[in-house]
Amino acid sequence: MTNLSEPCRSNPQVRLHALDALRAGALLLGLLVHSAMAFMAGTENAWIVHDKGSSPLADLAFFVPHMFRMVLFFMIAGLFARLGIQQLGRRAFVKDRIKRIVLVFIGFWPVIMAGIIATAIVAQAAGFAVPPPPKAGGVPLFHLWFLYVMTLFYAATLAGTALRLIKVDPAESVGGIGERLLASPLAAPVLAIPLAGAMLADPRWLPWFGVPTPDQFGLPGAGALVGYGCAYALGWWLAARLAMLGVWAGRWRLNLGLAVGASAVFLWQFGLKPDFAPLHGPQWILAATSYGLGAWGWTLALTGLAQTYLNRPVREVRYLADASYWIYLLHLPVVMLLQVVVIRSDIPLAIKMEAVVLAATALLLGTYHLLVRRSWIGAWINGRRKG
Repeated sequence: MTNLSEPCRSNPQVRLHALDALRAGALLLGLLVHSAMAFMAGTENAWIVHDKGSSPLADLAFFVPHMFRMVLFFMIAGLFARLGIQQLGRRAFVKDRIKRIVLVFIGFWPVIMAGIIATAIVAQAAGFAVPPPPKAGGVPLFHLWFLYVMTLFYAATLAGTALRLIKVDPAESVGGIGERLLASPLAAPVLAIPLAGAMLADPRWLPWFGVPTPDQFGLPGAGALVGYGCAYALGWWLAARLAMLGVWAGRWRLNLGLAVGASAVFLWQFGLKPDFAPLHGPQWILAATSYGLGAWGWTLALTGLAQTYLNRPVREVRYLADASYWIYLLHLPVVMLLQVVVIRSDIPLAIKMEAVVLAATALLLGTYHLLVRRSWIGAWINGRRKG
């Protein structure tokens, strides 16, 4: 039996295949989430175009992945951050993150802005009533907010390690009651506590839309800082206790049951139609509790599932993992433009949404293969690939 209290010293030559696959999946699910927004009930004024109808399938396609995917992503980001500092050293890690996170944000933000403006012009020319931009001032982050928040977390991490407030060496990590709880069936409920608390503390929280993501420069709200910050911190801790992944692999069915149950309770209480009204009283507590349990139940279940079935080299999965960053960076204007193309067709709504997802994936995967994978762009955002 693996000893969880024994520090893990990572081998820089070993690729964590299951976590690579999970990270790619978290990014690629963004295409589904944003494709669904044109076909959901109640989002007519929140998206660039909207179908005249709506579908519960689109509501589910948004709600379920949105509940967990960025919690999962930031947990993996924290884990790889610690491994990166161990393997590269602080100085090389900083250079790498500036190149692949900060400069990617600076380089891709104008492309996304131009793409969205161009799509809005096309939509208006086609006769769509495009919603006006938000009235609040500031520079929008779009879906690239995750790069901005990661940069803040990296900066805090580096400051903490420089001041020796945060440990890098696995031998300096400690276990204790927290480790025992995370190795127990209570892991998801324990992890849900700070996330639920942060959402309850925000009087403007809209439960159906989960963790409030920052849409402009500035300090993110408490929900994002606590929700994603705790996920990042857990990943940092996991990097010194990779054996915990094996424990979660043995409990993926339990956590999946918890995730499905918590999601069902939320939707049973609040319905499939997105609600833009804040809640109060017992309903608010139920919403935060079930959402937090669902987010961490899905995260631990999928982590365990991937550890069970994907913790080995699979060429196709490795390829998608390499391509996922490029696909996610550019997907938003592509998805929006495809929605403009299909929205007025007479085919069933579910087929329209599926067509948008598949066409966007094919287009972006094709550009990755032809223009990015072995080019300077691929070397910039991913590093050069040999296989």
